[in-house]
Amino acid sequence: MTNKQRVVILGAGFGGIKTAKLLKPLQRRGLIELALVDRRDYFLFTPLLPELIFGRLRSDEVAIPLVSLLDKRTTFYHQEIIAVDLERRQVRLKKTILTFDILVIATGAKADIFFPAESSRIYKFQDIDDALRLSDKIEKALLLASQESDEQRRRQLLSFAVLGAGPTGVELAAHIQEQLLNQQKHFLSAGSHLRDNEFSVKLISRGQEILASFPAWMRAEARKCFDKIGVEIIFNSLAESLSPRGIVLQNGQEIMAENIIWAAGLKAQTPEFLGNQPVAVNGRLEITPELLMKGHRNVLCLGDSSCLLVNGGPLPGLAQVANQQAVVAARNIEALVLNKPLRPFVYKHRGEFLTLGKKSALGNLWGWHLRSRLARIFWALIYCIKVPSLKTKRRLPRYL
Repeated sequence: MTNKQRVVILGAGFGGIKTAKLLKPLQRRGLIELALVDRRDYFLFTPLLPELIFGRLRSDEVAIPLVSLLDKRTTFYHQEIIAVDLERRQVRLKKTILTFDILVIATGAKADIFFPAESSRIYKFQDIDDALRLSDKIEKALLLASQESDEQRRRQLLSFAVLGAGPTGVELAAHIQEQLLNQQKHFLSAGSHLRDNEFSVKLISRGQEILASFPAWMRAEARKCFDKIGVEIIFNSLAESLSPRGIVLQNGQEIMAENIIWAAGLKAQTPEFLGNQPVAVNGRLEITPELLMKGHRNVLCLGDSSCLLVNGGPLPGLAQVANQQAVVAARNIEALVLNKPLRPFVYKHRGEFLTLGKKSALGNLWGWHLRSRLARIFWALIYCIKVPSLKTKRRLPRYL
């Protein structure tokens, strides 16, 4: 083959970065030219983001520079994606136009906040800046409350509501409660107005359960943990609007919450397309079992931006889905380059972990039920293997 195939990957999340790394053999053989595009110049290892809020890890241990992960033959474009022209096989960036023979869309998802006029009052939890902003807010709330003589105002300052009872919401509620319990000890001293247990953390669930996609035993253990540490769960409730004091639910009930954290849902972050629009399901690009965008044999899509219907529903938006899809995507890119048959993707669920504070966790690993300290040890060991940073691998065991 005389002409190299130009492969362009949009997005440097779990799916995009793993696909890029798995394409190194094709680069070494001179079969492809590879370009990666992302608005960030780092890979964010999102499972460790809660550890950043409370100082257990540093920013550079959760956000790993892309230059340290990519092959030297890969061209990285640190730019915003403006649009994709499938007919002309072009990707329009803020400063550049890229042409492609094969395109991989792995642009992920973003917070789906439905309070547009008031979203500045809501704390997202998707990026480094979000985690640092939330950490700063917790510290400031404690400091202001310690200087406030009015009890009602102290309780208002220290009221937290987490919207969404999926894994992110549950982890955040547990970590925030633990942080408040630990930090209040420093303020319960002479000269401080703060009194014991004047803070509150509420988890708002739109359904009858928390962790709806998790095994029943993990849901029960998480509820038991919340009962023990003092997190209040409000079931069958959906936030409708914000009020000066907090949140108004659909049933009219007002929840006092000075600090509101959004973990209620994500929406696909797909690029804008010029010309004919691709088939999408709830904003996610519909793909074939071979991970090809419907109607386009040279465009693959994976991760949260894709929708592969299995048993009537889409696959969950999990890192392990994106990682497994990346393996098949890389193999199918090779097949496209060499004109060989494509492989279908088959998802194999390997379990889930949930941290409930510094020392506690829950784990469902290949059918094993792991709890408390043992789950936390396995959690750290697995992420020591998976995180692509030697610095983070060395630091994680210190927080067991």
